[in-house]
Amino acid sequence: MDQLVSFLRLNLYQFINILLAAVRIGSIDGQFIMNPTRQQMQKSDLNLVVSVNPKGHLVMIDASANRLSDEKFFSALEYSIECCLPIIDQIKNLSNKTKRTNIELQKFDNTLVDKITILCYDRVLKVFTNFTFDKIARDTAITAIRQDILNELLLKEEISSTNLSDTFTYVVKKIFRNLIFEKSHRCDGRSFDQLRSINCKINLYQPLHGSALFQRGQTQVLCTVAFDALDSQYRNNDFVWRTGYKRKPFILHYEFPPYATNEIGRAYGRADRRELGHGALAEKAVEPIVPNELPFMIRLTSEVLESNGSSSMATVCAASLALMEA
Repeated sequence: MDQLVSFLRLNLYQFINILLAAVRIGSIDGQFIMNPTRQQMQKSDLNLVVSVNPKGHLVMIDASANRLSDEKFFSALEYSIECCLPIIDQIKNLSNKTKRTNIELQKFDNTLVDKITILCYDRVLKVFTNFTFDKIARDTAITAIRQDILNELLLKEEISSTNLSDTFTYVVKKIFRNLIFEKSHRCDGRSFDQLRSINCKINLYQPLHGSALFQRGQTQVLCTVAFDALDSQYRNNDFVWRTGYKRKPFILHYEFPPYATNEIGRAYGRADRRELGHGALAEKAVEPIVPNELPFMIRLTSEVLESNGSSSMATVCAASLALMEA
């Protein structure tokens, strides 16, 4: 319902010309259910959220399932499209009856874009084609170029540093995007289908029930496993009210401290929205492999030690290793 209200609200603005609709699909006893209740979802072997455009094309898929065949999953996608199209028609009818708000979107100054491109193109291209650079070295080099360009243009142009910085970022992204399409490789020299080097270690700390270290390129995650009695499983009134679950014997905590991206800040404290979201994603991926008959509670803690993308997927890999080692 929240997604539908958001789509409807956005469509009331003049600059939004794309209609979208979203539904959740469950499956009980082989029958698909549109927007099932929380109680029904506890019996469902599929939890699928899909957004669709007016042409019936899929825009977003979020799903978790227990041993679901490809055929059934594709059938669920087709069913979700059938459910979304009537909703799109209703949103279209409502928006046509309402006066749409016209909002002018701020665009980059083409003249400024051209000036920055001329000044930085060769230097930025040299950074993106230097395959010896890692993430930190590449970011440091781009930051130095940014500062040089800003210092030079601020002396000549009567424009804010924020606008210059945003325009520089736009130009760098454009150069990077064009380079990928022209050369068909990544900025570290890998082809599109080439994986980063992977290293794994298990049983790092003997006192723990289970531990694993997973590293893929410059992304490194340490995952630990702790067992406890079922009486200690997570449950409170707010959790029960929001999810419908009366108990939660499996938890995955995802931690992303600032030093993972070479930054300084408060390493531990209340989790932010990103950490909560990535933790929920990894937990949803790992939970189906945990046997239901285990007589204890399981807590997985994932700490990202270094990050260059896909830390949530590295968490899933490290969690799987730690659970098998435990």
